[in-house]
Amino acid sequence: MPISIDSQASAPEEPIESVILRRGSTRAMRHDSISQHQLMWPLAAATRAVAMDATPGGTLLEHYINAHAIDGLQPGAYRWSRPSVKLIAANESARKVSAELCLNQPLGGDSAYTVFHNARLDPIMDALGSRGYRVAQLEAGIVCGRLALAAFALGLGASGLTFFDDLVSKYFGTSATPMLVTAVGVPNTIPAPAGSPGAPATLSGYHRLMDQIAFQLRRSAELH
Repeated sequence: MPISIDSQASAPEEPIESVILRRGSTRAMRHDSISQHQLMWPLAAATRAVAMDATPGGTLLEHYINAHAIDGLQPGAYRWSRPSVKLIAANESARKVSAELCLNQPLGGDSAYTVFHNARLDPIMDALGSRGYRVAQLEAGIVCGRLALAAFALGLGASGLTFFDDLVSKYFGTSATPMLVTAVGVPNTIPAPAGSPGAPATLSGYHRLMDQIAFQLRRSAELH
């Protein structure tokens, strides 16, 4: 049965400006589970139609989710079909698969869920010519940014990732090509607040985090 939620229900009341100031690209996540609301509301908020002349009132994208740790939801592959998610295939190894699809980056599997923003490029290019790819990438970028902000508004973390194009499409059983990927989950640490324009903040201990990430990547490469 599809799982859905009213996109306006329980929407955070925090001003967008304050969310932007405390948002950062999450570099480490815990394997904690999250609620279905923390999946559904960000997706509903992020995937609203983007106002562009190429997509009047519509979208060029399809969104696929690999769920890892969501209360009451089987781990596995899902497709977002607004306003619900539909199971493609359950997979108890979803974390491992997501990391592999995301160029063997551990963060892809450490998240509570990872979203793959895809587009069917052949009909898009037929309709829009060479501009079609750029438009699909632009829409994916906007959705990725919205999803990250929505995640932070709910106390989560998020980060954009790279990926193996063909393997992503094969895993989800689609001819649509991934444009961008967003990992969403429970941050290992609270990000340092950003500064306002003209007054950037200094990140303390950033080198230690980078050393930790480098170690994880080396370990992942050794295992493969």
